Amino acid sequence: MKKKSIFIDYLFLLRPTIQVALWTFYFIGVYLGYRDYKELKVLNFNFDFKVYYVLFAYSLLMGGIYILNQITDIETDRLNKKLFLLPEGIISVKNAYITFVIVVLVGFTMVFFNFRVQKTIIVLFIISFIMGYLYSAKPFYFKSRPFLDLFSNVVGYAFVASLIGYLSVNDSIPNFTIFLPYIFSMAAIFINTTILDYEGDKIVGLKTTGIFLGIKSSLILSTIFMLLAFIFGFYYKDFLAIITTSYSLIFFIISLIFRKEKFIKWSVMYTSPFVSFSLGIIFPYFLILCALTLVISIIYYKERFKYNII
Repeated sequence: MKKKSIFIDYLFLLRPTIQVALWTFYFIGVYLGYRDYKELKVLNFNFDFKVYYVLFAYSLLMGGIYILNQITDIETDRLNKKLFLLPEGIISVKNAYITFVIVVLVGFTMVFFNFRVQKTIIVLFIISFIMGYLYSAKPFYFKSRPFLDLFSNVVGYAFVASLIGYLSVNDSIPNFTIFLPYIFSMAAIFINTTILDYEGDKIVGLKTTGIFLGIKSSLILSTIFMLLAFIFGFYYKDFLAIITTSYSLIFFIISLIFRKEKFIKWSVMYTSPFVSFSLGIIFPYFLILCALTLVISIIYYKERFKYNII
């Protein structure tokens, strides 16, 4: 018997579990902004309202993009057994579209009509929406175009999201090269996620970077990207990048050597959370936000779908 939708289903339609990755790159930008223009210290309990205001608006905007992505990927998600709300008909496609329109409009409204938010952030919101739309919607569907899927995620997450975070703490445009460690790190992680979805994506005809290159070549490229992330982190004396990329590089080398699904999954599962945790040591409120999201998500999926997400 099909489950009926409840309010919390619509919150999870915004994909809070993958929003954590978005928040992580956003706070990488906040960290770089503090490092360049403010005092950077461990356990910074200073609550900057603008940082979290922009984050909330950006989460709504990107939540809309995640909804659009789910609408176009219903069959793929059913085969990969990743999501339940749309594939099982708990939320109708019509209601998903309505939710998409509402959250996108609210997200844009929050930055358009707030005098404290500089115009550059508004422009970046627009760029994020356009790139997310091109990635998720047909006929563009960059998700199924080799290297365009990679480019969209690298620019959308590692660069644009981080730049928005950076600008939430100061008004000056930074030297873009400081984002290079995180751009290459994101590229590495994204490639390995396409490998994990290899079989399901291939069945439904998706042509991701992972499918185009094949598993061996993809693992070589992702490991090279993570190595470059470490090199640029060391070059810019970015202690966060040095710590997180050197740790992550271990898992990528292991996945390259053994080429087993378990180790490839480790390169994704055990690297991104480590970056989030490292940032949480600097920004405790961010760590609390991530921890609450994880706990609520575990309870939600276990009670609602008898599914263990960890």
